[in-house]
Amino acid sequence: HGQVLSGWLLDYERHYVEDTSETLVMWQQTIINTLEQLGKFLLTPILSALPSNIQKLLFLPSAELFLLPLHTAPFTSDRGKRVCDRYIVNYAPSAQVFFSTQRNIPQQVQPHLYAIINPTSDPKLFFSAIEGKAIAKLFVKSLIDEGKDGTKQQLVAEVLRYAYFHFAGHSHYDWDIPAQSG
Repeated sequence: HGQVLSGWLLDYERHYVEDTSETLVMWQQTIINTLEQLGKFLLTPILSALPSNIQKLLFLPSAELFLLPLHTAPFTSDRGKRVCDRYIVNYAPSAQVFFSTQRNIPQQVQPHLYAIINPTSDPKLFFSAIEGKAIAKLFVKSLIDEGKDGTKQQLVAEVLRYAYFHFAGHSHYDWDIPAQSG
């Protein structure tokens, strides 16, 4: 199924470079097809073997799989249902990272959110402000830095004061030096 993943990446790169409505439609259709294939051949067989009382999943995707929204893959046995309709889904880059972060969480976490929304003020991210406000409503206390207020310095200053962090904006992945990703 490597062709499915490489097709998604190629269509994404084509859209990123050409930035046309045609390449966007092609990329979106490729994502739909890719997730359908992953749902059919990877996720549905695994998840159907789980006990029915399982409510939470932890995905530890490797290689290019971490670029895809696996939680939105459809179940082939239950038309219209996606993984996220049945399970609470979390992601981590590795089991070691997940367990180390769990040890650092206080037992009584206050539901406080810090969010950075569209720090580049990109007009193409027109839903990011709505997304940030909707998510903030789920928390007792929240601080949202939107647009130019969402700087790296502000993130460093605020993030440790909050139990939850949400980012809505662009990022990049440095294949040669992953620690330089951002």
